[in-house]
Amino acid sequence: MQDLAVSDVFVDSWDSLREEKGGNKIIKVMRYLQVMRVAWEKQELMQYGYYVRIVLKILAKKGMKPILKRLDPEQLVDIFNDIQMLKSPWFFFPNPVIKCEGTLFMAPDERLSNIDYNNWKFADAKFTKYLIHKNNGEVTEARQELDKLIACLYVPEAPSRDFLESSIEAHARLLDEQMKEWEKLLACETFGHIRTSIVKREKALFPKVKGKTNDDSEVNYTGEMWKDLHYDLADTEAFKGYEAAGKANIYHALDYLNKKAKEAKITS
Repeated sequence: MQDLAVSDVFVDSWDSLREEKGGNKIIKVMRYLQVMRVAWEKQELMQYGYYVRIVLKILAKKGMKPILKRLDPEQLVDIFNDIQMLKSPWFFFPNPVIKCEGTLFMAPDERLSNIDYNNWKFADAKFTKYLIHKNNGEVTEARQELDKLIACLYVPEAPSRDFLESSIEAHARLLDEQMKEWEKLLACETFGHIRTSIVKREKALFPKVKGKTNDDSEVNYTGEMWKDLHYDLADTEAFKGYEAAGKANIYHALDYLNKKAKEAKITS
């Protein structure tokens, strides 16, 4: 790759990759990134190196694949580590539509832009429960909460999103039969990326705690917090009433609560 930059040889942005062949390449890359994490955790280094070559082959631009044949495993790993897009968050879900027993389950739009407060409240509660169980090594409980998170994210088309708390467990069982484990984990990871971007966006509502960093492993269950904020939202003139607050677009709701948090800070 003498005289060539990494970006000359490989696709180097998620958006560019999504444009190729209807998004098929992006699903392949996301799948291999997930299985690579497992191989790395198990220290299966030969398997990891094999996946590196596959990912680079997928990312190679037209006419650039022959270059890969001239590179040894160490060079491939170095190049893989230099592709910044692979370290960057993505905000779209891997499976737009999943068909279960005649019902179409729809993924949320990019950045969860079309979900309501009620849907978010339960999804985030399941997400934090999943992380707590996972961190505690409680495999069965973690899997159950992951399946419930998926049921909060993928909901029936009716013709718009039709999330119902009472359907979470039944839908979790249906979706578990249709989705591979890596697909569920990637959807969970996508939710985590979006969640992080929301926390950064709503700085007054979620102020950074002194001494805390993004690397802190402690996870707190958020179900009660979102329930309390639901009541706060329902007390406002803009989203008056519990039902109306629950149906508010998540970004509209959180932007409004963030505005109120700013105003409260100024007057205190």
